[in-house]
Formats: sequence, structure tokens, C-alpha cells
Amino acid sequence: MFHFREERRPFLKEREPLADSVVVDAKRILLRYGAPITVLDSVPEDAQIKFARMITRTPLAQREVALRGLLEKGGYLAPKE
Repeated sequence: MFHFREERRPFLKEREPLADSVVVDAKRILLRYGAPITVLDSVPEDAQIKFARMITRTPLAQREVALRGLLEKGGYLAPKE
């Protein structure tokens, strides 16, 4: 079996923080489709990225409803009555 030096396996090191531009883009997408900014402040960055990726895969006409559903399901937004 091959033995590699630690510096040749950067993927084994600790995970680096997410790039700021990815987080900013995710937040921009969520705001565009109706997420209140006060709600987004309580959503962790990794969840914002996850939600934004899900929303971009949703048909355009359904994105606002789908985003609201994700936020409600995650407990970040109270269900609409």
C-alpha cells in the first residue's frame, strides 16, 4: 500500500470556512424569492446555501412557495394561516 505524506493529502485537513461569495450569493437568491431578511439572519450559513441550491432547482413559478415551505419546515418561519 502507498503511504503519502500528510501535506500531499490536503483533503484530510480540517474543513475550511465557506467562501464568502458563496454565502452572499445564497443569501441574495433567498432574498430574491421572498425570504424575510430578519428570518435569514437566524438561518445558519450552511442551511442558506442548502436552501438556495434547492430553490435554484425548482421551477421558476414555484420558487417562492417552495422557499416558504423550506423555511417553515426548518422552523425558521411560522406557518402561514
